[in-house]
Amino acid sequence: MKIADKKLDGVPERIVVLPRDSGDIILKVRCVKDFSAFNEKCPKPKAGEIVKPGGTRFTDVENPEYKKELQEWAEKRSAWILIQSLAATTELVWDTVVFDDPTTWKNSYIELDATGMPPGELDQIMSAVLTVNGFSQQAFDDAKNRFLAGQEAENFIP
Repeated sequence: MKIADKKLDGVPERIVVLPRDSGDIILKVRCVKDFSAFNEKCPKPKAGEIVKPGGTRFTDVENPEYKKELQEWAEKRSAWILIQSLAATTELVWDTVVFDDPTTWKNSYIELDATGMPPGELDQIMSAVLTVNGFSQQAFDDAKNRFLAGQEAENFIP
């Protein structure tokens, strides 16, 4: 597929460079395209049903237990996206994260924090993860502004 002679191919990636006197640390961050492994290990919780008098049924999305389960599921999903995105850095080795064990996925945040990296570097990593996975409104806004600036330049008559 092409748009304006540009081929749409490949998975979005970002490179994060963490400067160090001993040598820069390079992290590769790649978009997660396949969620089947996550969905198999962590199916999305389903809200229960309430039956009103007369047989009317509706989903009970306000149930506190369902809300708790949904929050836990979302946290696991976020941690899984982080781990999978950083898996593009083949040299990265987690100490307490086991890819096949959902109970360890949130350890990724603890391990990153324990590195002692300054908050700005942690923000760079998280920003790259969000951007490659399409969760960054800023990235979309920047691209739109570049496009519009190009349109203005094309239509400029001196």
